[in-house]
Amino acid sequence: MNILLNFVAFAAPLMHFLEVQFIGRLFLTEILLLTMLPFLLVLRGKLLQKRIILGFLLFGLLWLLAQIFSDIFRLSSPDDYLRGWAKIVFFLLNFCALYIVLYDSKKRIMLWILGWALGSFLTYFINPGLYALSHPWKFGYGSAVNTLIILLTVYLLIRHKAVNLSLLVIFFLGLANIYLGFRSAGGILLISGIYLLIFLKHKQILFNMSFKKYFVLLLIFVSSIWIVYESYSHLAKSGYLGDDQQSKLESQAYGDYGLLIGGRTEILVSTRAILDSPIVGYGSWAKDCNYSSLLTELSQTLGYAVRGEQEDCLIPMHSYLFGAWVESGIVGGLFWLSTVFYLVKILTQPWRIPDAYSPIVVTTIMFFLWAIMFSPFGAQVRISVAFSLAALLVFTNQKNVKSVKK
Repeated sequence: MNILLNFVAFAAPLMHFLEVQFIGRLFLTEILLLTMLPFLLVLRGKLLQKRIILGFLLFGLLWLLAQIFSDIFRLSSPDDYLRGWAKIVFFLLNFCALYIVLYDSKKRIMLWILGWALGSFLTYFINPGLYALSHPWKFGYGSAVNTLIILLTVYLLIRHKAVNLSLLVIFFLGLANIYLGFRSAGGILLISGIYLLIFLKHKQILFNMSFKKYFVLLLIFVSSIWIVYESYSHLAKSGYLGDDQQSKLESQAYGDYGLLIGGRTEILVSTRAILDSPIVGYGSWAKDCNYSSLLTELSQTLGYAVRGEQEDCLIPMHSYLFGAWVESGIVGGLFWLSTVFYLVKILTQPWRIPDAYSPIVVTTIMFFLWAIMFSPFGAQVRISVAFSLAALLVFTNQKNVKSVKK
């Protein structure tokens, strides 16, 4: 049984570069997981009866029902609502299969990560995305390299307990990503390194630490993030990071709300759409030409570079949270808000994070939080997010907490 699960944990993610058209895009990784799911349910289906898993699945089903209601209410076209429903259904099924496969086995988590990284290389060479050839590091093989190097830091921790060297690798990797134009990855890696340096090194005493001292650590962490942001802005503005990043900063950072919103101006419009209809969504692949035009208008008014209007008048989103809220209403938004709460809870309880795997856990959480706010949900993300949730549940189970307390 273990041999079969180990094989699935490595082979399934390796194949994510292959896809077929079924309703929308369906990846071979998902086909393998869904084919295995009935057997997994028979053999280990009781694992899904845990309270936290049932709660997650319940929230997911409510999200699906809200999406169905919104599509019926908005009279969405079959092409749109079938893709919208499938996106949620496949995501939940992926999670069920992955949790069963990965349960109680950090080895299988590592195999999955290795398989996914190698599959990402194959994706770049065999089935590259729209921007992969023009920006190979950011949209091509960069994520795979980052993943393999994070795996190296875990190896250093497991075999040699080289904490300082592991932190140095993470900081260097963050700086390298910023220099190579992958700003979000670079910033997230640097923030992850700061968190590991501040909290993980003190987690043994955090149980007895006063609120005042804990607040001081939190203040140091937030201040460090601000220093990273200001340092990047100065270097990019001065041209030390190249002309491309200098021009990008100028087009995104000098608007009324700064760089964070300048890089994701879609939020200006998706929040407006949510305020206009907070309870009921606009339907799958929500379309409204008024909101599409509003993005251009607000960008000009607030001093940001104007982008082309969305294809087919799609409401601009670019966020798990705002996308779900716009498409399916408040229930979709609550699903991702509850996920944010879970992730932040782990970060505020660092004793739940196993030392040897802390680089994976912390960077996964940081990338996850960023994606919930600033990345679109769909396609291969259905798989990677399902994996992230399942892996975090395995890494931060109560056994780890008890061992630290002792």
